[in-house]
Amino acid sequence: MARTRPMLSSATSSGDRPVLDISDDQWDELYELYGQDPSPPARSAAVNICENYLIWKRVELNALPVAAMDTHLKRVEGATAHFTKFAYGQIIPFDDAGRELNVILDDELKGQFYGMTGKEVSRFNKNKSDWQCFDESESMQVALSLNQLAQIGMALNVAVKKSRKIVDEKLSEKRSGWQSGQAFNEWLIQMRDWAKGNRFRHGMEKDSGPSSFAEFLFGINRRFPEDMRDTVASPAALAKRVKRVTQMQNGDK
Repeated sequence: MARTRPMLSSATSSGDRPVLDISDDQWDELYELYGQDPSPPARSAAVNICENYLIWKRVELNALPVAAMDTHLKRVEGATAHFTKFAYGQIIPFDDAGRELNVILDDELKGQFYGMTGKEVSRFNKNKSDWQCFDESESMQVALSLNQLAQIGMALNVAVKKSRKIVDEKLSEKRSGWQSGQAFNEWLIQMRDWAKGNRFRHGMEKDSGPSSFAEFLFGINRRFPEDMRDTVASPAALAKRVKRVTQMQNGDK
């Protein structure tokens, strides 16, 4: 089996929530194939499990490899190497390091700060205990000494080195964060537990081949949105997949 790349444990995704587009008639067909007639609460629980699968499948699809974080960090390392050049009243000088740092700040801090009108922006008045609003025409300047810049540079250097250690550790891990197929594997276990909890048939195989439960799960997978379906080839393959995932869950090799 090919080694999987370590992935981040979280992902950001925009867009509408994935929709489980399975009609009542299609559910009836699937339950007829399964040979079970669940109660309305049991049916609702199955739909909820499937809807949650689509949410987590999208997280899995959008999870970036740890290597992407390494790429960002390398850019920060390159910019901070010239931090001592920040002087003469300019926080960011007009040199390569300054331009690179501007790009990094745009990339990494986008969305952390919000556009505000002059009346919404406040500054702290050292002579008073409250905050005062200032007009849009006002400006505020901060003067930093070379010593203060050096202190900022040292603190940033320490932070970058600690970040490098963590990123290198994640890069060396065989498994980290989300793995391909993880959301589907968890969905299989949750559906198996759903069947057990409702005292439905939950065995995956029978003498003549895959069970009706395996056929049922395979049928649901085929009705997931195309980009969120697992590539499992058949009910028989799905049955073996559940067995393998269960063994992994139990700690078996």
